Amino acid sequence: MYISAISSVSPLGNDVSDIVKNYNSSKSLLSKIDFNGDEIYAGCIPENIIKDIDNFICDYNYLKNRDKIVKYALFVTREIIDFAKDKSKTGVAFGSSRGSTETFERTYDEFAKTGYKKVELLTSPLTTLGNLSSEIASFYDTKGGDISNSMTCSTGLQALINGMAWLKAGFCEQFIVGASEAPLTNFTFAQTKALKIYNNIESEFPCRPFMKGNDKTSFILGEAAVALILSKEADANTLGKIESFGFGYENPPSLTGISEDGDCFAESMQNAISKLPPNENIDLILMHAPGTLKGDKAELTAINKIFTNKEYIPQIYSNKWLIGHTYAASGLLNLQLALLILNHGLKVDFPYPIDIENKKSDIIKRIMINATGFGGNAISIIVNK
Repeated sequence: MYISAISSVSPLGNDVSDIVKNYNSSKSLLSKIDFNGDEIYAGCIPENIIKDIDNFICDYNYLKNRDKIVKYALFVTREIIDFAKDKSKTGVAFGSSRGSTETFERTYDEFAKTGYKKVELLTSPLTTLGNLSSEIASFYDTKGGDISNSMTCSTGLQALINGMAWLKAGFCEQFIVGASEAPLTNFTFAQTKALKIYNNIESEFPCRPFMKGNDKTSFILGEAAVALILSKEADANTLGKIESFGFGYENPPSLTGISEDGDCFAESMQNAISKLPPNENIDLILMHAPGTLKGDKAELTAINKIFTNKEYIPQIYSNKWLIGHTYAASGLLNLQLALLILNHGLKVDFPYPIDIENKKSDIIKRIMINATGFGGNAISIIVNK
């Protein structure tokens, strides 16, 4: 399957030149925002882009009450929709981990004020997950069917595989695939704090996977949306090929954790590699690694278990140090990064010393992307030019 176009909005920006510039920088894009009177680190979409999104939505009065995830998704889809050759044969697969949480929190507050007796008229469907893909399909007049999914942090890559399955089955000719996440809300911040994973220690790098000497979990939330066009055939617009994918599952030690050996990652990576032609190597792994000490270590352990040939150990990288963890959108942001590396020769590296040996690949032709979610699920995809 082939990617014909991709667009995103995140702390990195929206324009490709800005995104590349920020990846080339050694400065974190995380900043402090208000959380119930306290300052907390977060990865925010730049204010000028928020204004662009608001101006776009303002042209459609009926969209003003939609949640941010819908607005972000419509905005990024606008930039790739012209690559859909036949909307009657184009499907939509969009996902979110938290869903319309800002709208849910606001409408629940209003519900509480009435003594739990009355809600706003359109609380449902505006807070339902299915509202995301259906809004995109309706707004852009696609007819190939629409599906929404939520598998926590692996949601974006799960949506990609859903789209691939529909195309392979012959249900559609192309798919709009994406994920949208707007988790910078009081309720979501409170949940991550309850899990004792959120970092609010002053630092040049508030989120710092694998930083040498770091002994503190450094998870930070970010917001983002990504949309892409997935096609069965390559054409002049093709940016890259989804060469392989693999799923992994394990019985996790807790509702939020994975095993110390990262068994689900090991399984997903091995399944993806097994579908490659013989003697083909992975040059770079864009890791899930969100800055949680146990999770990062488990994924690295799984990588070392799978890649045992010391001559072909891939380079590793996580962009979470730069933008935080954008939940459902994180895997697809890594996919966009992979395409920038393959098409523009972008080089990535951690801006701080890390406590592991990290081989740098001079030429990168094949990239693996990992994602995992609550419940012990993992997914790995392999991308090349």
